[in-house]
Amino acid sequence: MWGNVLRATLVVLALGWIMPSAAYAADGPYTPVTPRDSGLAGSTVEALCRFGDTWIAFDLTRDGPGDPLPASLRMTNGESAVEVGLGDMTGGRLVGEVPWPDAEWTRGDIRAVVRAGDAELAVPLAMPAASPGCADAAAGADEDGALATALPDTGLSIPIAAIAVGGVAVAGGVGALLLTARRARPGRRG
Repeated sequence: MWGNVLRATLVVLALGWIMPSAAYAADGPYTPVTPRDSGLAGSTVEALCRFGDTWIAFDLTRDGPGDPLPASLRMTNGESAVEVGLGDMTGGRLVGEVPWPDAEWTRGDIRAVVRAGDAELAVPLAMPAASPGCADAAAGADEDGALATALPDTGLSIPIAAIAVGGVAVAGGVGALLLTARRARPGRRG
């Protein structure tokens, strides 16, 4: 009997293993570039929403001499550029947030470089998509200026009903295996 239970368990585990699971990668083909002696390795810059506005959060770390060092973020689209002052690095570190620049072109495809003293590092940066919690009138508003209230597409790509049917089929298979194992036991009279 325990052999049949073990086999049934293995079948259930195998089916659970091969069932598809939802996994999503980050949008876009971005691959970080390993800095060459930039001195800013380990620094991060990201866009986020705070109180309905877009902010740039940064955590800069610098290896090497120099204290204090002025730090800035340069954003460009190839035609226009804006330099945002981040403050002075003291003790080799600077952490903070600054508002996203008001320039309209910064809402599109941009390249960003963070600088501290003579060191610089290219960082991935893009304005977040408009949502009810993050107002970006240029990208997310309709003709009346109201933000779209639809929820983003999240969750599983497999319908819940298909998962439920698969679960019932697995449970039925395990039940059938256990029932046949019980009927096939030697020494039992029917």
